[in-house]
Amino acid sequence: VTTQEAGDVSVTVYNKAGQVVRVISEGYLTAGTHQFVFDASGMQADLYLVKCNTPNGVITRKIVKTE
Repeated sequence: VTTQEAGDVSVTVYNKAGQVVRVISEGYLTAGTHQFVFDASGMQADLYLVKCNTPNGVITRKIVKTE
């Protein structure tokens, strides 16, 4: 995640029904590039959405977990 300005950031994983599956990170981040590790080993094979709320806007990406 790259943020151009410091502020509160949240990174959340949702299932296809829009339910929160896991919160990866929530809190204040400085401006710059940040990496997060996400262990999906306990999750079912399926399509998920990762939503990142930053001071600069919202970024949403699809991920597919295979077996």
